[in-house]
Amino acid sequence: MARLSLLALALCFSLPLAAQPVQSQDPSPPSPPVPSAVISGTELAATAVDVGAIRLDGVLDERDWQDAPVASNFVQMRPSAGDPASERTEARVLYDDKAVYVGMMLYDSQPDEINRQLGRRDSGFESDWAMVAIDSYNDDRTAFVFQVNAAGVFSDALLYDDVNDDDSWDAVWDAAVSQNSEGWVAEFRIPLSQLRFSSAEGDQTWGLELGRRHFRTSEESFWAPLDPDENGVVSQFGSLTSLRGLKAPRNLEIQPYMAASVTRAPDPSAGAAIANPYYSPTDAAPRVGVDVKYGLTSDLTLTATVNPDFGQVEADPAQVNLGGFELSFDERRPFFIEGLDVFNMEPRRFFNNNNPSLLYTRRIGRAPQRSSFVPQSAHDAAGDNGTIYTDAPQNSTILGAAKLSGRVGRFSVGLLNATTASEYGQFQAFDGSGQVVMDDRALVEPLTNYLVGRTRGTFGRTIVGGLLTSVSPARSARAE
Repeated sequence: MARLSLLALALCFSLPLAAQPVQSQDPSPPSPPVPSAVISGTELAATAVDVGAIRLDGVLDERDWQDAPVASNFVQMRPSAGDPASERTEARVLYDDKAVYVGMMLYDSQPDEINRQLGRRDSGFESDWAMVAIDSYNDDRTAFVFQVNAAGVFSDALLYDDVNDDDSWDAVWDAAVSQNSEGWVAEFRIPLSQLRFSSAEGDQTWGLELGRRHFRTSEESFWAPLDPDENGVVSQFGSLTSLRGLKAPRNLEIQPYMAASVTRAPDPSAGAAIANPYYSPTDAAPRVGVDVKYGLTSDLTLTATVNPDFGQVEADPAQVNLGGFELSFDERRPFFIEGLDVFNMEPRRFFNNNNPSLLYTRRIGRAPQRSSFVPQSAHDAAGDNGTIYTDAPQNSTILGAAKLSGRVGRFSVGLLNATTASEYGQFQAFDGSGQVVMDDRALVEPLTNYLVGRTRGTFGRTIVGGLLTSVSPARSARAE
């Protein structure tokens, strides 16, 4: 997982990216709306609109955009912290019962030089970027970050504990961009279902940060000034006010998956006197499973999974372990990524990337740990001239798992429970004459239950919390 140094929000411009369809450029789009009320401080009022009133096309030509208050006067964070931004940026915020809309006009004195580079997911690159970060908890510690570049490439991340980030967090949102003679436009649509917030009656105030990355000058500027010497990021956000009547939808998401893999390889026992009974020239392995997510309340989410599989996501990069310690891979399975920030218990840091994490979910469903499972009796039966062939599963099967994560008042809470099945390796022993003298199986990984509990209370800049972990393998298992 990439970490944010100095100021986490600033380096969000270089987080992993996901290529999205590029909004076609209008040769003569309308001019950006004239500001009705420029906000020079760090408080911006959101404007309510009717559902369907905003068309997401990268052109801010609706009347609602023209009437909305404008956030301007962006300030550099780098290269010259505290100086006014060299290029003007204006932003507006609208909302309806379904989503929050952010429209940004990014002026550029040399519009022909705007960098509109394309990129793939997990391949950070330099470009012109627009960024929105929302602290919908309004706790000065947690924020959801959404970014789009001038070519329509998306990126998102989760900030937590004021300074840490989780770039594996993915949300379902949309944006559109366009370019005109005065610069370029970024229009965001962020569904309320992707944010977590209170459904309390009355007006709400959220934390808000708006940012811009200007490729040509390597300048990063923000609406709410970010002090590089301040020990915090989300706590420096401005305020988004006048949010009325918002109700967090209790969404039910069901994500089934079906996957299959086929392995074709030469027979390693070719030419041997005894053929490998477990070899198949075409080894097929079908897999099915399902992930479920349900919002119990506006602040608590229940997720469950049956047979989640590493094949649901991209393959891990190839690594060679030359040491005696376990290799660490990023968690990419959707079930374990959801709400992972609640379970993190890492020291607050800006510069050190080597602090240990106390929870490594990749061990749930890992490869069986007992590699030498053939009993001595099989070796004795085969004799010195005998042959033994084995076959063992590559990963433990996760029978099921459930997780509760969210907030209760000042406290964030998380509870995760997962159970993996008993896994057996098969073996056949042949004597020197090629006769089968033993055909059996042995336990390579016992039935195991994993339990994690986490709570953390926030009192200003003071955090009080605890983490409980338990791994409980079955005490006995019978080899058959």
